[in-house]
Amino acid sequence: MCLKPTVTQIADMLGTKRETASRQLKVLVEHFLSAMIRILL
Repeated sequence: MCLKPTVTQIADMLGTKRETASRQLKVLVEHFLSAMIRILL
């Protein structure tokens, strides 16, 4: 019974972290691609 709230809290934390991480990843990928294009061109 004690584990259930902590598990849900961890799941919520992971969900929010995943959302922010995916956003940061998208930004990083965009920056990386733009940098590569600049280097290639």
